[in-house]
Amino acid sequence: MNRKDRTNVLINMNTSLLRSLAKKINEQHEVKEIEAPSHSLVMIRKREGAKNSLFYLSEVVVSECRVIIDNHIGFGILQGFDLKKAKLLAIIDAAFNAESSLCYKIEKTIEIEKQKQDQKQRQEMQAILKTRVSFDTMQEE
Repeated sequence: MNRKDRTNVLINMNTSLLRSLAKKINEQHEVKEIEAPSHSLVMIRKREGAKNSLFYLSEVVVSECRVIIDNHIGFGILQGFDLKKAKLLAIIDAAFNAESSLCYKIEKTIEIEKQKQDQKQRQEMQAILKTRVSFDTMQEE
């Protein structure tokens, strides 16, 4: 699983499960905070359809944090005000960057969580599709 997919799953994961993963990493590695969890504003870039040019749509509040494990930096960033989750994401990211021996177990946990999230998303989509209206035109005789 690549870093982007892994991060998406981790962001949507239950905080208590994230905390338990980070705790395992803390027990095995020395985690140092480079940048304390903080809030920032990030510009959202979009591409305009007609001229295919980039423009800034808006700003969004993010929570971010940087940590270091065995000289490998981990970065945690997510939309919103959850500083604790940003730090947990950074710890897990640093463990993967450091190629920790825990990565295999964490990867398996993430894959199981991804399957659960995908199943939940499919169920939500099926519920939405049940309400779909068909606008077929009437045929003339």
